[in-house]
Amino acid sequence: MTDALKFKIALLTAGITVSDLAEKIGVSRTYIYNCLNHKSDFRASEISAIANVLGLTANQTTSIFFAHDVE
Repeated sequence: MTDALKFKIALLTAGITVSDLAEKIGVSRTYIYNCLNHKSDFRASEISAIANVLGLTANQTTSIFFAHDVE
């Protein structure tokens, strides 16, 4: 399950908007919001693309996209 707060912090840190990210990885902004609201899940290829765009380490990627306890 994606940790939406950590995801948003990563976006801010990278200086990228959800719209910019969506365009760069080839999905809609709505799809990203659905994933953040746990209505859908990112695919492995999308997680990899997001990690590359945001410059995430392996640990950051795991922490954001494979969180067990999310508020």
